Amino acid sequence: MTLKKKTILLIDDEGTILLGLSNILKKAGYEVFAVPSGNEGSALLEKSDFDLVITDLMMEGIDGVEILEQARKKHPRQPEVIILTGYGPTPAVTDALQKWGGDFLEKPCPRAELLLKVDQCLSRIR
Repeated sequence: MTLKKKTILLIDDEGTILLGLSNILKKAGYEVFAVPSGNEGSALLEKSDFDLVITDLMMEGIDGVEILEQARKKHPRQPEVIILTGYGPTPAVTDALQKWGGDFLEKPCPRAELLLKVDQCLSRIR
């Protein structure tokens, strides 16, 4: 029996962050769909199912809070969502996480912290 790789939708409008996080996650064995905007991430959420969504908070167009809301409205328990922010736990992030669930990471995040949060989120859906 072959186990299905966990799928992660990664959304960040900073190219270096998107590439760096994508490489870390792929090397850790995850199937990663990386897109540079909330609009593209939203379109993928409509078409596909993911185990985890990692999204930047501040983006042009659709932001990370809207991505979190969209993911939860489509599937109340899955996918898990991690919001990336360079601003710490702002009131907007705290409110969204209290209402919709999920977690957050501050940018830049060390590799070990990223993988730990990803593992914690994915363990909630196993």
